[in-house]
Amino acid sequence: NNLISAAAFCERYGLDCVVEDDTWNAGRLQDYLDAEPCVCMSGCPRGAGCRPLEVRRQKQIATPGWFAVCKHAMTVPLKAKSQIARCIWRYNDRTRREIARLNKELDLPGSYLAVQIRRGDKIFQPDGKRGNEALPIEMDQYAQKALAHLKPPCTVIVVCSDDAAATEAFAAAVTRARPGLTVRRRSRRAAPGDLRNGHWQKAWNELPLADRRSLTNEFLADVEVMRHARVLVCTYSSNVGRLVAQLRDAATHSLDEA
Repeated sequence: NNLISAAAFCERYGLDCVVEDDTWNAGRLQDYLDAEPCVCMSGCPRGAGCRPLEVRRQKQIATPGWFAVCKHAMTVPLKAKSQIARCIWRYNDRTRREIARLNKELDLPGSYLAVQIRRGDKIFQPDGKRGNEALPIEMDQYAQKALAHLKPPCTVIVVCSDDAAATEAFAAAVTRARPGLTVRRRSRRAAPGDLRNGHWQKAWNELPLADRRSLTNEFLADVEVMRHARVLVCTYSSNVGRLVAQLRDAATHSLDEA
């Protein structure tokens, strides 16, 4: 979402949006996406004439460019953000094949309802206190919202989450409300034990690069599941929920209004 906002800022002011991802902890952007010409992934095209406006944030410190982009993002309509998101979010061939392989496991029909559940350090802190991105939502609320929008031709619900326990709790809540209904979820075989209960940045950063790449591919596979669902139930307070909403044309329902 930050990259989308930066690209919108650059488009508005006629600037080149240059991605510096050599220290990104999941590899390089070009390992997954063919985002050019929407963003520049091979350095500034102006060479020695480049006058960078850095957009960076590290913990509690941010550059003036960061604040400029954030301020501008508040004025950009969702439709405009959606166009930029779709321009950037184009998979390379390798990523496309990996997504197809991962999503074959789910064996989804042509029409289905998807549910996105955000957990991890954005919801809870390591000491159990609430996180700083969104408030936790009860599984029964997710289940009620999903069942309210589950209408023909949809007969299957798929749940996408970084928390394996949350997907099990959601499936149980759906079963209590409507016994016999199919709820599909990813096995998340690539996730180590301490990352099966949501995304915890410190634990993620300590993984070998190969494992981080595998988890990134799982995330991208989930994005495609949600992107192509006939109906999506999510939370806009989640970066993932907002991203997928920008990539979709079909009905999207949020459990919050962030």
